[in-house]
Amino acid sequence: YMYASLWMVLYLLRIWINEHCQWLCYAIAIKVEQIMNILVMEKVLKLSNSYRRYMEEGHFISFVQIDGKIIFNFLKSFFVLTSAPTTLIMAQVFVLVEVGAYGLALVFVIIFALIIQIWIDWKVAKLTLDKLQHYNDRVVCMLEMLSSFKQLKGLGWESLITKKNTDYRVLENKYNKKIFLLNSVYTFIVNFAPPLAILLTFVIDLAVSGQSKFSTTQVYSIITYI
Repeated sequence: YMYASLWMVLYLLRIWINEHCQWLCYAIAIKVEQIMNILVMEKVLKLSNSYRRYMEEGHFISFVQIDGKIIFNFLKSFFVLTSAPTTLIMAQVFVLVEVGAYGLALVFVIIFALIIQIWIDWKVAKLTLDKLQHYNDRVVCMLEMLSSFKQLKGLGWESLITKKNTDYRVLENKYNKKIFLLNSVYTFIVNFAPPLAILLTFVIDLAVSGQSKFSTTQVYSIITYI
């Protein structure tokens, strides 16, 4: 009862600290994003027309939507940089103590999953940049047509606005589908890594020993650690 009570207190304390760290990082990330957006906006407004022509189309949107969001998401999850490695290292040590060298399956699964996750992140960022180009074209087109709305209405071409908007959105949605698919794969890898590590540990043990040498208590301990 004493150890169970202590575990419960520490577990609740862990949840509180974790939530508090998340809140602090999120608050800092919001402040940084707002300051960055204001500074970028001020910088762009101060640029002369002669200098703006050297900027590629959609650069401003990229600064706000891509670069700003990357920094925002990094700061928002900054606490993970300490909690995640600590948790992984401790879990790996406990697994090695429990099952010996077979526990290295967890290391290989984590490294393999991490490589795929980094590739997916890079691919999603690239697709988002490509999508923003079509988004930028759509905004420019809509602004030009709306600025001449009286002429369009006089000619009875209101449907042209809807058609052009739909055409551009079709181009954007091609990238949205790819991004959604990659994000789904990312989530699947994150959720599948632990059971894969458990499965490999037991399969390797059976392949080497011919029969499982783990007791029921050890099996549940391995599952808990991983």
